[in-house]
Parts: sequence; structure tokens; C-alpha cells
Amino acid sequence: MNESGVSCAWKLASENLSKKLDRQSLDANKLTLAKGVVLRFTRNGAVDDIKYSQGQLCICSQVPEHDDDRLQVLIPPPGFRSLSKINVTTPPLDWKKVYLYREYGYDIAVGSLLMRRKQFPVVNHVSCTLHRALGLTLNSVTSRIASPSGPSADRHYCLWEKQQLLVLLSRVPSLDRITLINTETEIRDTITYLLNRRSLQEGYVNHVMKAVSKVISAEPTDRIIIENINFRPRRVSEVYLDDGGCVYMLISTRTLVHSYVGQTMQLSERVDAHNRGSSKHASVITSLFHLRPWFVGGIIVGIPFKPDMNDFSRAIRHRLEDAWHRLISPSDVPAIVLSKGKSLINVFGGEYPDLKFIDFVSESPMDV
Repeated sequence: MNESGVSCAWKLASENLSKKLDRQSLDANKLTLAKGVVLRFTRNGAVDDIKYSQGQLCICSQVPEHDDDRLQVLIPPPGFRSLSKINVTTPPLDWKKVYLYREYGYDIAVGSLLMRRKQFPVVNHVSCTLHRALGLTLNSVTSRIASPSGPSADRHYCLWEKQQLLVLLSRVPSLDRITLINTETEIRDTITYLLNRRSLQEGYVNHVMKAVSKVISAEPTDRIIIENINFRPRRVSEVYLDDGGCVYMLISTRTLVHSYVGQTMQLSERVDAHNRGSSKHASVITSLFHLRPWFVGGIIVGIPFKPDMNDFSRAIRHRLEDAWHRLISPSDVPAIVLSKGKSLINVFGGEYPDLKFIDFVSESPMDV
């Protein structure tokens, strides 16, 4: 029984207020009782000099038949945890039989009201959560499933993704070993709710598939053509740079129309510096906050290196960078900037035969 009141005038609480109390009260609004069910105490107490404490486990040995009846439970000795193996009809001698009555819990402030709940000081014990059961094979499972909202809502057994239901159903060798303490309507409503839910991952996958796939329905049998996505970043760590460094091109992830060309010995560190807006390495355009972060569109590698001449590779990198800058104009979109960067391989390939252009926004690195 749930009650609410102002200035100590208690009255029965509405269903909406009772749901608000569920979020704060340790006592259950509804108890599922059966002979042999494992329960957990919600507060400290004592009955006939037999003490129990909050969190202690017990077993239901007799179910009350009427609202005013008492609940009979068996309390094991301290440290005993294998409650499911106990025969409640003939319990061990060191187990204590206790009769519990419904009692008022603590007064709880809910908005401008005080609320309290009259209930047995126990709740159904959950032996394992779905997350902890992941990967386990269990002999049998007793559980309850509920949706976050609606008539069958229950915050203790709430499922919000269909994958959680899959975990529950796959813990046992066969489905006849699962017992759900729900009505058929609650089970049907919860499963329907979960099947209609779409996770963030599913939404992202659907978004990607729509972007890369095109179904041609003109033919008798539909076929899917996978097309390259423009401006698809690749991790810089996947590209090996030799001692000669590289000349690189960056593209703004915010606009996909702004680009920047530079040269460096350490590509990863230089890209990080641009994205931090570092005054030492970032240019005027890459330091603009509304254009960051930047990703690599393409790089020129294979630049000659001489260990005894520190400025040798740097001079070649500057030469390639200057040539790239002369080919492009401020109005060029990144695709044009990339194509002009690739053309430098033909221009300087005879002089530097190891030069290669790695395209980060095409399907694979390409040698031009």
C-alpha cells in the first residue's frame, strides 16, 4: 500500500505517485512470492530476538493467502549463500523460521508531498544481472521482462535493447528452461516494444549502407553496387613514413570544402598540432576553430633521404609543397586539390623515381 500526505494527513497514493515512489523506495511495490523463492531484506530488524539485516537473504516458506496475513520466511545462518538447494519443507536445524508483517517504510519526499509504503520488508533477490550473465551457460533461468514505460513498466527488470532479450534467451540449452514471471500480455508487449526499438549502432549502420549502396531495380534480379564514399578518412597510423617525410594535404571535417597543403617529417604529430591550433605548426586556416578537426586527404611519400645531409629531404619537401601550391587556387575544392597533387608525381617522377601519392579518400592507396 502506498500513501501520500501533507501535514500528516495520509491518504492512498495515485498510480502516478506510486511510480515516482518506485524510483526512491527500497521496498517493492509488487512482490512475486512462491514457496522456495529467494528474498532479500530491505532494512534491519528483529522478530522474537531473531535479528536480520538489510541485504541478508532468506527463503519464502509460506505464502500469505490474504492481505493481512503474515509472510513466513526461513533465515539461514550467517555466511550461507546456497539457498536454492534447500528444501523449505524440511530445512536444516540451524535455520530460523520468522514471520514478517507488512510495515511502513521511511517517509520519502516526492515533490511537495511525503510518501511512504506499507510492504513486507523484503524484495525478490536478483542473483545475476544480464550483463554479468553474458557468456554463461545456465541450467535454468527465472526472470521477468519489462519495458521502460507502459503498463508493464518495471525499473528492476527493464530491458531497453533487443540484444538484452537475446542474452536472456541464449543463456540456457533450451527455451523450456526459462520461466518468466509475467502475464502473457506483459511478455507480448515487452517483446513487441524491443523488436521495434533501433539502437544507435543499427541507425549508424543503416545510414552508412544508404550512403554506399545503390539498388538497381531495373534488372530481373536486384543487385547492389558498392560505391566509394568521397572524403573517407583513414587513420594516419596505418601509413608508414620513411625518413624523408612527406608532403600532405588536409581537409576540414566540418565543411569538406576547405583544404590545406604542408610538409613534415612526422605526420601524426603535425596533424595533432593542426587540430590543437598550435601556434607553432598550425597555419592561419587550420587554426580556425570552426574548421577543426582536420583529416588527411593525401600525401606524397618516397622523398629521397641522406643521413649526412639534414636539409636534403627538407629542401625536396619544400620544393614539392611550393609546386603543389602553385597549381591550386583558393576556389579549388579538395577533389581538385588532390588531383593536382597526384599530377606532381608525373612532373617530378623522373627526378625522384620513388615518389608515390597515397590517396586517403579513395578506396585504396594508389601509385600515380
